[in-house]
Order: sequence, then C-alpha cells, then structure tokens
Amino acid sequence: MASALDMPPDQLRNLQQVRRKSLSLNHRVGKGEDTELMDLLEDGDTQSPEAQMSETMLRQEIWDVLGDVLTEREKDIISLRYGLTSSKPCTLEEVGAYLICPVNGYARFKAKLCGNFVVPKLLSD
Repeated sequence: MASALDMPPDQLRNLQQVRRKSLSLNHRVGKGEDTELMDLLEDGDTQSPEAQMSETMLRQEIWDVLGDVLTEREKDIISLRYGLTSSKPCTLEEVGAYLICPVNGYARFKAKLCGNFVVPKLLSD
C-alpha cells in the first residue's frame, strides 16, 4: 500500500494510527478539561457578532438613504438585487420574475437611479 501511495511504510503506519485516534467533537480538552473540542473550532460560515452588527447597521443606513430618494417599487428592486433585506442578492432574472418586469426594465431603472445620486470626483495631484 505504501508503494502505491509513493510514501515510506513508516509514514503510512503513522497515518493509520492517527486515523484510529480520532476524537469526538464533544471530547473535553484543557487543563481542567472544562472545554469541549467543538468550542475551539471556528465555523467558517458564521460571522462574528461584531461583523453581524456592522452589516446590520450598514444595511439600515443604506435603507434610510434610499428611502428618501426612491419609490416603494424602486426600493424593492434595489433590496432584492443587492440583498439588503436578506443575505442573498438576487440575479436580474430573479428580480424580474419576482416583480414581473423584464430584465431590460432593470437596466433602464439602474440608469435612472444612477442619475439620482451625485458621486464626488476625487482630486488628482
């Protein structure tokens, strides 16, 4: 088996022993064994509380600004497209299907929307 894997037999034996010594995520670790192994592993899909709060505040600020400029339908379009009310942005096709409007209608809306906002120009040296 070691020759098929192109590794020394000693290394293969070590790997097999490690495999046998697998631990449960509920295994207690630490000096007083007061911590579970699961508590030490990071969940890559979960945001930290600070990041969640920051994202929530940013969404609210964006929503407040858009509320002063856009109609209800326009707010719905932007909200769906950029995921302001959910964590998942929608594609143009999904927005069109949800609001029963053609995709090219979104392009016209986007052009109109961009005319509502003034983007400051940066001064060059």
